Amino acid sequence: MGRVLEFADQEALERAMHVFWEKGYQNTSLKDLLSAMNILNGSFYNAFGNKKNVYLKALQMYEVDFNARIKKLFEANMTFGKKIRIFFDYVVNRQLDKSFPKGCFVVNSIESSAVSEPDIREFLTVFFANFEAFMADELTKSAANGELAAGIDPGHTAAALNVYTQGLMKLSILTFSPTKFHAQTEYFLKRLGL
Repeated sequence: MGRVLEFADQEALERAMHVFWEKGYQNTSLKDLLSAMNILNGSFYNAFGNKKNVYLKALQMYEVDFNARIKKLFEANMTFGKKIRIFFDYVVNRQLDKSFPKGCFVVNSIESSAVSEPDIREFLTVFFANFEAFMADELTKSAANGELAAGIDPGHTAAALNVYTQGLMKLSILTFSPTKFHAQTEYFLKRLGL
């Protein structure tokens, strides 16, 4: 559920990611990146070639961190219903963390001009397919352990969780109420039989 990230200066790349996250792919200039990454024009082109490559590496960095967090969470010895609620607590806390821009870096990328780039579009497609497959696998294990109610289809349930999560992240850019979010999420999970 992930790709190997190969870049020496993680801090510079993380700063670039925050610029992209805040301003979007199209609105981020080379000047913005050079300033945020604290590198010179020549070094930038030698290391990355162009803005798209930096963006793709930032997406890969985000993916590695996301996958590590979710894998650690789902290794815990508890039911899927408990794990998914802890996952959504993490989502809420991330939205409240002022050190990160609103929404989700990967989700925000779907509506940016970046999706016109074939390799970025492929990355995003695979990222969300992997998230859904991971959830389906976890649900299948829970069903085999007798933790899920009869009739819950792991594949359809994973797809619903994927769509709900991505929709929530987009809407959180406009307005975000932790209390409302928790109530909506609990309602949604109960309707899914979780």
